[in-house]
Amino acid sequence: MKNATVGYAGLQFSFAEMQREIENLRLLAEPFLEVASFERVLPAWIDQLAHAKNQHGNVRRRWEISATDPIKTILSDGRYEPKGRAGNLRVYGAVSGVWEIEVQRPGKKKPPQTFLLNGMATTQIRLWKQSDEGEEEVARWTVEVGCGDSPGCHFHTQITLDDADRKFPKGLSVPRLPTFIHTPMDALDFVLGEIFQEEWFQECSKGRDPVKLWTRCQRNRFTQLFRWHLETSETASFSPWLTLKRSKPTGLFV
Repeated sequence: MKNATVGYAGLQFSFAEMQREIENLRLLAEPFLEVASFERVLPAWIDQLAHAKNQHGNVRRRWEISATDPIKTILSDGRYEPKGRAGNLRVYGAVSGVWEIEVQRPGKKKPPQTFLLNGMATTQIRLWKQSDEGEEEVARWTVEVGCGDSPGCHFHTQITLDDADRKFPKGLSVPRLPTFIHTPMDALDFVLGEIFQEEWFQECSKGRDPVKLWTRCQRNRFTQLFRWHLETSETASFSPWLTLKRSKPTGLFV
């Protein structure tokens, strides 16, 4: 994604809601995550957000899960296929990404309650295969949120292969496929649901508090996002798709 464009305020998120979302999915996903991801990577990522909130003055910074130290799942031994079928690959998922966020303090003594997402916003998902020969990357895609001058649908996903793959070369930034998942935790939820088809569904069907709190956070965001899509489509004076493609939501998630 390109840098923020003057004139586009960006998407607004609640600090408390985002921290609640991350922590509850972390607790919910514990059996499916590597120990280091559960105990260190995700808590450190939450701490980055808390640090941005507590800094003096207006702040613009990168909120990042490093590609060299991503959130990793445990190994899925063919469990990416539905019940009754077994895949022949042993794979695990890795999630990393960068959000460029802006924090505007309402006053010297009053802490900010929200932050803006108005620059780079990309979450990378990679699947790695393990075999007797070692590890091999077998899939890669990104979940993107547009900035002010991004050309695709504001919420989209892209396949991100290298030129050596001879399909979707790096220099070709299309297609930008519309999506409704947009936060890194949405991406992690998606990956777990893909490579642990039955187990993740069963875990999310339990009545535990992390399930309820994570569900509430995601439902609130999805409801607002779907409402924006519906209202934008209903007021379109030409192709609803092209109207959505060129529309930039502001605020939205608080």
